[in-house]
Amino acid sequence: MVEAWTISIRAPGVPNSNINAISPFWINATPFTITATSSDPSSGGYVAIIQLWYRYSKDKLSWSSWENFGDNTGPNSWSFTAPAGDGYYQFYSIAVDDEGNVELAPKVADAICGVDTVPPSIIAVVINNNAPSTSSTSVTITVLAVDGTSGVTQMQFSSDGVNWTEWETFSTTKQYLLQAGIGMRTVYVRVRDNAGLLSAAASDSIEIIAPEIKGVAAFIALIPGGMSATADFTPYRYCITGVTISALTNLENVIITVNQTSFQELQREGKITIFPPSGIVYHYFWEIETNVESFSIASVKIHFRLEKAWMELNGVDKMTIRLYRFMNGWQPLPTDYIYEDDTCVYYEATSPGLSVFAAVGERVTLVPVKPVTPITPELPAVPHEFFTMLAMAGGLAAFSIIYSLLQPSRYYVILKRLKKAVFAPKHRIIGRPAAAPTVEKFGRKELAALKKLKRISERKRKTTRKQQ
Repeated sequence: MVEAWTISIRAPGVPNSNINAISPFWINATPFTITATSSDPSSGGYVAIIQLWYRYSKDKLSWSSWENFGDNTGPNSWSFTAPAGDGYYQFYSIAVDDEGNVELAPKVADAICGVDTVPPSIIAVVINNNAPSTSSTSVTITVLAVDGTSGVTQMQFSSDGVNWTEWETFSTTKQYLLQAGIGMRTVYVRVRDNAGLLSAAASDSIEIIAPEIKGVAAFIALIPGGMSATADFTPYRYCITGVTISALTNLENVIITVNQTSFQELQREGKITIFPPSGIVYHYFWEIETNVESFSIASVKIHFRLEKAWMELNGVDKMTIRLYRFMNGWQPLPTDYIYEDDTCVYYEATSPGLSVFAAVGERVTLVPVKPVTPITPELPAVPHEFFTMLAMAGGLAAFSIIYSLLQPSRYYVILKRLKKAVFAPKHRIIGRPAAAPTVEKFGRKELAALKKLKRISERKRKTTRKQQ
């Protein structure tokens, strides 16, 4: 009798396994699932059991000894209950195949995670160091919060406990903007830890009171975000005629104050330390404030006017006027000339925010006038006909003069006649009386000429006597 035996020979081998990475790192509820991968190099063999080993630490510095959590309860998975409580856990696995071959323990852990099932808590919320009231909508909030395991990582705020701001990195202090207006304001705070657990909300309250106003004030009910609005100061007869605010966010119940004061007063109050730069400085300074925080303002336009009388008295060039803003020193602002009337010149300056302002101008520059060289006009060309006519006129004039000299005058003829009559020989016949001299009769014209000639002769005679 012959017996036949069939023997199956399998190459020996050790199985291997590995715990998969755990994500997210912080686990905020238990139990949670841990998974592993495994394989058996033996031909035809398989992994029968995988053991989960873990160790625990409260601070991630000192660790407990390794402990076997147990065999896998599902296909390469465990429902881990965090037996040591909240803290840090490290893991590795050991596989056993169907022939009893056991995987060796690794030198380092396969995976690590944190377990935090307790929410953080807020110890205190304090507004403005427990001040009972404030005149500003900007306050400082102090937040004290703790978390025993994963640590506080974020916080958020609310003015009504319903609508919350976006989550932001946790900090013990926060600059917060209250709702504008007058009355009690409450701020709610809650925090979140690294495991994503939320604290209960905590709160504190403060009263907003009306600010003490120096100077004059203007009120704007609403400035929508991205828009601008102007506060009108023309009724107060100040140099500042208006302030235009461009808002980044919606601004409600905006109050703008303008205090027209002096350098000495502002210096005593510690609001400015140095005088504006060189130039002719206007005698008034302006302190402009608002109940709106600077981070809510995109830009500001300041409308102002200066008297022409001041410019004329100080010799200031109206086109050189520039507004300066004091912010850790005087900063020149872009300033535009707008228009002028009989008494004032109007300007507009653009500023990144509000503060103390001053107006500065430069003296009028006298430009020397260059002497003007007189231009001798060219004489027009004289035509040759002109000289011909001039010669003819000269000839006629000469002829008239010569003719008048050669022709005896009327007075000369009359004198000759008188002489002839006076000195003519007289013939006398003896025995007869002498005949009366014959006198030539003259007309009225001749007699008038004789009288005139006689007057001329007498004047010449008197003149000759005086000279002698």
